[in-house]
Amino acid sequence: MTWERGREVVERLLDEGEVDLVVPSVELAERLLDDAARHLASARSIAASDPDGAYQLAYDAPRKACPALLAPRGPRATTKSGHVAVLASGKPIAGH
Repeated sequence: MTWERGREVVERLLDEGEVDLVVPSVELAERLLDDAARHLASARSIAASDPDGAYQLAYDAPRKACPALLAPRGPRATTKSGHVAVLASGKPIAGH
């Protein structure tokens, strides 16, 4: 791995099978960030008429933005951990 900040967390998540390594992709990161930005814009535009739909879009925005931070380096959350590993951000994952 080529980064220092968060290294221990990512290494622990790899050891625990919460994340795996895939081919690093800047293009994927950009696509995920674009998706997140569109979701936020859409959520703002429908908040008054469809608050439940806006909430779902607002939830999906960081769910896509967080993996975008890792995509250029290669770690990816496994189906075992789903959103939990992506949101770990240096904190121990309770119950895992």
